[in-house]
Amino acid sequence: VDFIYKERLFRNSYVLLYLTTITLLTQNYLLNYEIIDWDISSYLVASNSVINGSLPYELQWESKGPLLFYVYGIIVKLVNGNFIYFKLINDLVLVAVSYLLYLSVKSNTKNTLSVISSTFFILLFSQPWAISAYSELYCLLFIAFAYYADLKINTRKYLLIGLCFAFSTLINQGSIIFIIPFVLKYLKEKNISNVVKLSVGFLLPYIIVISLFAYQDLLDIFIATYITIPLEYTSANYSNLYELRVFLRKFFEYNSYLYFALVIVLISIISSIKKITSSRIVSFDLTFIATSLAFYFIGSHNYYHHLLFLLYFISIFLKNITNQGIIFFATTFMILSLITLLTTCLLYTSPSPRD
Repeated sequence: VDFIYKERLFRNSYVLLYLTTITLLTQNYLLNYEIIDWDISSYLVASNSVINGSLPYELQWESKGPLLFYVYGIIVKLVNGNFIYFKLINDLVLVAVSYLLYLSVKSNTKNTLSVISSTFFILLFSQPWAISAYSELYCLLFIAFAYYADLKINTRKYLLIGLCFAFSTLINQGSIIFIIPFVLKYLKEKNISNVVKLSVGFLLPYIIVISLFAYQDLLDIFIATYITIPLEYTSANYSNLYELRVFLRKFFEYNSYLYFALVIVLISIISSIKKITSSRIVSFDLTFIATSLAFYFIGSHNYYHHLLFLLYFISIFLKNITNQGIIFFATTFMILSLITLLTTCLLYTSPSPRD
């Protein structure tokens, strides 16, 4: 257990190289068999009109925020329409999110736990359904940066965090609920001016975007996309606790070692709820976990990629676990799952023998 908690100074460049390597391996070993997800193919089609100079929703409507189609359009242009390169660039977004997780945990504890947490997240996101091009992953990039900024930046962070949430919600409207933990934290600190600064940062991009859509006589479509249709969408109410059990069981079918690591961490999180008042940091992180669950249930369609935020904040919560036995067993199962997954990756990617 000592090797986990012993203070170590990892070179950030080496950690970034390590995270990039295991991300590329675990995300691409099924590349020869993988088909384009329905959502992603729709976003690719919708980005074509943006590439040709139209505003989002002007020629073709899609349910996500307008910024997503600009992101897709820029990447498609960069890779000249090659889907494999498109996916590899999106894998780098996953690397960036994992690296922000590493930095966030490292800011609280300078030990091996920072590398373990980021590795855990990549492993959780290595399942075949977890394609690194969902809108939720782009949102998570901004939310993860906002979380890190809250830890490391002092007076100027509030405007920056507001901007992060503006960009996140301009990609996926539902990500707005992740601003709640920040607002609750700042209100608890009894400094309303910080909430005002956050609000200013959030509203500035929207003033520009709304003005553009109003100028092109598309404001009614923008309002429908951000208010009317999401309210109808969430009223479907298909999500339930049973589907969460199915989601958890999928981990066991995919990799039993990863399943046991996840179960151990989940048990520790549940036990931490009783101590919610003992630590402000623990309370803040538990609020993110609760918000992640709310995002899944509000989405109300049982889509696994709606749980991406939950996987991230479960991983980041590892820094709050003080029971060394739990960390030891969870880490052991993570290492075993990593070894088995990397072995699988090598088997799938190795060339077949010629007849």
